[in-house]
This record gives sequence, structure tokens and C-alpha cells, in this order.
Amino acid sequence: MEPKKMRLGYYRKVKTGCITCKVRKVKCDEAKPHCNRCTSTGRRCDGYRESATPDSRKRAITIMSPHSPGLFASDRERRSFSYFQLHAGKSLGGYFNQAFWGRQVMQAAIHYPSIRHLVIALGSAYESFEGRTASSEVEFIFQQSNASIKLLAASSDGTSQSRSQSPETVASVLTASILFIYLASIQGYLSEAVQHVQSAIRLLRDYDRSSRRSSTSTESSSPSPTPPSSANFPIPLPQLRSLLVSIYAQLRIMIDSVDLNEPEDMLLSPLQPATIFVSVDEAHSHVERLLQNMHAFLQDTAYRPPTTPEQLEAVVARHRQLCRVLDSSRDALDVFAAKSESEAGDPTATRRAITTLRLYHLLISVRLRLNVFDQRGRESAYDQEDIDASLRKMLGYCELLAAQEREGGRSGDSISAAAAAATPSCSSGLGYVMPLHMITARCRDPMVRRRALELLLRSRRTEGIWNGRLTGLVARETVAIEEECSGRVREVKVQFSGDRGAVVRYVTVDDWVEGKGLGEVRERRIEW
Repeated sequence: MEPKKMRLGYYRKVKTGCITCKVRKVKCDEAKPHCNRCTSTGRRCDGYRESATPDSRKRAITIMSPHSPGLFASDRERRSFSYFQLHAGKSLGGYFNQAFWGRQVMQAAIHYPSIRHLVIALGSAYESFEGRTASSEVEFIFQQSNASIKLLAASSDGTSQSRSQSPETVASVLTASILFIYLASIQGYLSEAVQHVQSAIRLLRDYDRSSRRSSTSTESSSPSPTPPSSANFPIPLPQLRSLLVSIYAQLRIMIDSVDLNEPEDMLLSPLQPATIFVSVDEAHSHVERLLQNMHAFLQDTAYRPPTTPEQLEAVVARHRQLCRVLDSSRDALDVFAAKSESEAGDPTATRRAITTLRLYHLLISVRLRLNVFDQRGRESAYDQEDIDASLRKMLGYCELLAAQEREGGRSGDSISAAAAAATPSCSSGLGYVMPLHMITARCRDPMVRRRALELLLRSRRTEGIWNGRLTGLVARETVAIEEECSGRVREVKVQFSGDRGAVVRYVTVDDWVEGKGLGEVRERRIEW
């Protein structure tokens, strides 16, 4: 018998669907305003892009090269732009944000001169940061930054109010804010970086309020109003929001009492147990959101403890939810790690990313083991044997990540171990600087905390606004105060002043119990 030929069914590739499902490369059910495919699995649905306009299609088709004529006013600009493209962008992308720094920022820089000037400034600043150029680049960086500011002001629709700005303009300003934050951070101007973070969050809050008002006003005429989209801009607004909230979370962890009186906490987001991770980026997003929700919860209970049975019940329920989400996140990461070991790709980068995420799983578990109803005995909880063991394991992960960075370079660069150890680096996303500070400040084993402190002081790494050198200096004073007065430091208040300076106030447990003001506690002036 003549075998029958198998006929394959024809399936038309669907180009619609929500942003999240497109990134995950799965079929979207296209429910509005948020698809069921995302919400049923505990993921955040980032909404839908507007259909491409003729102008946006033309922009997408007309791909410009960084070597196209007319992009740069001088060879110096071209050189700094290329340095960002070949070196700085890879390092800033780290393990989790390569798409943003390696591709999307470059697309925005080609089409938007305000972003291009900042990319040029970042390329020049990063080259100086790595010690490859002289300090004479400062004036050039300043000129490029000013050029960007003038262009941003001219494109802001003639007003500083976000409600009158288009989504495309808001997206470009938020992108510029992220670049300004990292430009200030790698130069060591942390006070300026903090100001950029606060300004960007204010803009984001204003835009959210105006979007809600707009949606409310059109709700009667449209059964399912769709939020405005930045379809013409290469970077979606939800992604920019995620990146900015990530930096804002760093600020909240560093300066503990910031923005507690805001009606809506930017760190709070929908959080459901994880089922499966299909990529490193998805795992990173889930762990980062869990960290943000956890910190908002602990900060709120510390400064506004529950006073009624209803509030007490809500705190207990929220704590249980965070613990369930943490357990599910661990399980999903274990499954993803086992699968990634058998697949092709970049196993080194994936392993480092997984190690970083496991480090933060440990950090979150330690924080959630503290009794939120016993604020006075919070520091003594770190004496527990299981917490001490977790801090030791965290240090092991930090030392492993630092050693891998020295041995193999960063972001795929093939450089020698000596060069890797001597070259400063700056990256976005979760890293090991903040966990090292927690180990140094909280661990009760003197040998463990000394190892963590030494690694911090030796580190030339910057992660967002977490500067390894500065963090080590702050932690060293914590250790000295505890050894000097046999008391325990409960809180550290950092107030940046000048270009590279900060006033740090150390509040011990006794200070906190006695209700002393910041003027009555130990104060240190730190410069870096």
C-alpha cells in the first residue's frame, strides 16, 4: 500500500496578545484589560500595545546603524557611543537586563537625540570609571548631559505636568532618568543619583494618577478602556516602571524611612505563588517583586504596628502569603535550574544568575523569620542558629559570585583574572553588595562578618545605587560601634551630602527603645 502523506495543518502566526505573553512566547487569550493566561498563573500582565501606526511602522522598517552619518557631531561622540555599545552596556546589563541595556537603549539612542547624548555621556563616564581615560572627560560628560536636558525640556509639550504629556514623551523622560541615575552612580555622585530616583518616581506617580483619571472619564463610553501606550517608543512603559521601581526599592532599603506617608506604596504589586519559570528574566522579575513586597510589609509593620484585631489578622495573613510565594519561587527556580543544565546556551551566565536568585531567596527567608510583633527583640533574633546558618550560606554565595567575576570576567568578556579583579564594574538588577552588607551588619559570628566586610571593602562593584566601597565603610562603622559599646545597631540612617560624602547615623537598640532623636545618636562622616 502506498503510504499516505501526512498533511500538516496551517497555523497563522498571531501578532496580537499582551506584552507578557509575547515575551514568554506563549499563546495569549487576549482577555481585557488583563489576560487570563497571566493572571491565572500569578504573573503580572503588562497590557497590550497599540496597533502600529504608519509612522511607527516606517520607523521600525528604517533601521539606522550607529555608523550612520549625521548621528554624531564629532569623532569623540562616536567613540564614546561605541564604548557604551561594546563595553558599558554589557556590564550594566548584568545577568538580568541585557535586553534593555544592550538593545532597547541603543534603539532609543538612534531615534531620540536626548537619549543619544546620555548614552554618549555614559560611555565616556564608564570608560573613566574603569580607569581607561583621564579625568578631563568630566567637561565632555557635562556637555552631553546638558544637551540631553535641553532636548528633553523642548520635547515635554511645553509643560512639566505629566498629565499633558504623551505616553511617548513620558517613556523618553523615564528612560533618560534611568540613564541619569546610572551616570551619577558610576561617577560616585550618589546624592545626585538619589535626586534622580525621587524625581522619576514623582513623575511616575503623576502619570499613574492622570491615567486613572483618564480611564475613569472614558469608562462610561468604553466598556473596557485601554491604558495609553508608548507604542512609538522602543521601550514599553511597564518595563520602564519595573526598572525604576527596582532602583527605588534599593533606595527604600538604604534609606529606611523614605516615603512612608504616600497613599500608594510603589513597592506593592500583585503577587501570586510561582508555577514555572521559562526564563532567567522571568525568575528575576518574580524574586525582585517578592523582595519589594516583603520590604514594604516589614517597613509598614515596623513604623505602623497593628493596633486592632482586624489589623493583626491582616498582618498574619500577609506574612503567610509572602512565605507561600517564597516557597513556590524556590521550587520553580529549582525546576528551571535542573532544566537549564541540560540545554544549550550560556551556562556560565545562567548559573551565576541562578546563584544570585538563590542568594536572595535566603535573604528574604531570613527577614521573614523575624517576629514582626516583637520590634524590641528584633536584633536578638539573629542569634538563632538557623538564621546564623542562613547568613553563612549567603556569604558562600557572595564569595562564589565574586570569585567567578574575577576568574571569568563579566558579561562574556574574555579578560584575565588580574584585570577582572582590578577593574571596577557597575550592573543593574539584583547583586551581592546589599546581601554582603546584611551579613556584615547582622551576623553574630565575628569571623563570618569579617570575611563579608573584607569582601565589601575590596569590592570595586556598584549595583544601581549600592556602591560596594561606601557600603563597606558604613558596615565597618557598624562593627566598630557594636564591638566598642557591646550594643547592637538597629538602624543606619544615611544622608548624602556633597558630591562624594554622607552623614551616617547609627541607632542602637537602646537608642531606639529610649526614643532618641537622630541628633542624639552616634554620627559619622564618610567620604569615598
